[in-house]
Amino acid sequence: MFANTFPQVRGTYTRNRAFSTATVPRILGPTISDMKAVEFNSLASGVFLNAGGKFTFKPLPDEAQLSPAFDICVADFDGDGVSDLFLAQNDFGVPARYSRYDSGRGLLLTGDGKGGFQPQRAQRSGITIYGEQRGAVVADFNGDKKPDLAVTQRDAETKLYLKR
Repeated sequence: MFANTFPQVRGTYTRNRAFSTATVPRILGPTISDMKAVEFNSLASGVFLNAGGKFTFKPLPDEAQLSPAFDICVADFDGDGVSDLFLAQNDFGVPARYSRYDSGRGLLLTGDGKGGFQPQRAQRSGITIYGEQRGAVVADFNGDKKPDLAVTQRDAETKLYLKR
């Protein structure tokens, strides 16, 4: 996967140990001088909006901040021609002294076309997943040319939501 992003390292590291002990400048070589370093100080889940080549960060609504998101899918879920978001949420694997992060049930956010997103209640979206969601994918699983959603969970069944 790393070699797909940085093809110049393909074949260079044939052993995990060699790769794990190499420094970043050694791995990336001269291409590192072309890279720009940025710092980001936020734990909020959000989106980066492209405003003519300049990206601005916009946090998602409060409902998206209640539980960590492990995956995000972009599709026009409601058929209005505007991109919407789905967040796969929750983390139960926290130390016992802390409460687990389980406030998410899988969150559908409908886009307004201007970079804003509105959370949809489970009653409207039809999505209710109480487990630890770990991955999500959008595809046309039933061949009706509409976006369907599959969500994997840790130690639980995969959920499939077909757009009707």
